[in-house]
Amino acid sequence: MLQDKYLSDLAHQSHVTLRRIWESNIQDIVLSITRKKVTSTLLMSSCVSFEAFHKYTAISSSRAMILNEKKYLTPIADMINHAPRHGIAVSPPPSFSVYHQLDHPSIVVKADRDVNINNQIFEDYGALDNSLFLEAFGFVPYENPFHCVPIQLPPIKIHTTEAILKHLDPSITDLDGQVKFYNSACVLLDGSLSDQRAYTYLALVALERGERRYYDRCVNAVGSGQDAKLYCVDYLDRRSAVASVLREAAKAALDHSPTSLDFDVDLLLRKSVPNNTADSLRSITALRFRLEDKKVLTEIANKFF
Repeated sequence: MLQDKYLSDLAHQSHVTLRRIWESNIQDIVLSITRKKVTSTLLMSSCVSFEAFHKYTAISSSRAMILNEKKYLTPIADMINHAPRHGIAVSPPPSFSVYHQLDHPSIVVKADRDVNINNQIFEDYGALDNSLFLEAFGFVPYENPFHCVPIQLPPIKIHTTEAILKHLDPSITDLDGQVKFYNSACVLLDGSLSDQRAYTYLALVALERGERRYYDRCVNAVGSGQDAKLYCVDYLDRRSAVASVLREAAKAALDHSPTSLDFDVDLLLRKSVPNNTADSLRSITALRFRLEDKKVLTEIANKFF
């Protein structure tokens, strides 16, 4: 349903790990306690199952506040819902720690905006990708300028280009000297990439597809010890060249998707008919996640940067 292999694999691994914890540590403890305190067979079966453990672990995790790499349950404060500070945020909001501070034995939560009397309190959860919203909080924002969509990058076709890439960024190779990066990158709605190394890669891919004289200048710069970045990454018209490769990658991602944007929109409308079952709500959330991915890819595929 998610159409996101990384998240699906992560969810599967999390489920396997949680079951291992339940079977090796938690199950016997819970059973020994409930046998002494609970007499109802029905209540026993509903409380001491792995499904119940899974459910309540997810609930507590989604409510926990992470401060100094530790999780804290913070009643009342955990009821504050997310909303960007000024409608759709246009720049990363301040760090989470600015408004949430650990002051033993208390946790101080400060308002990140003016709040009028009798109005609901909101806060900005931060510049997070939709996958983090889904994993940590169990929902997908309707508008998120910080959502980053994984996209498969086109391969380098010339061996010399790979050598130039290693020259520009030695950190991209593993111990055997093989390129360990760039099978994919993460792209935002505005066409920017989450990792500068991905931009370097795309600039080189675009260069080897472009005019030969520009490519030769890059090769000569590397060989003669000149400023390789100037001729290989920051060359003339690099923005439009990179944008062209990025558009191609976005179109390929949409073409290889099992469903289209229009299909997903129609399916979401049909599933949104009042039906508040757990399965229905999960399906809608997963649909909204993959819809936001396709919206970004469609925007990139049709964009002229």
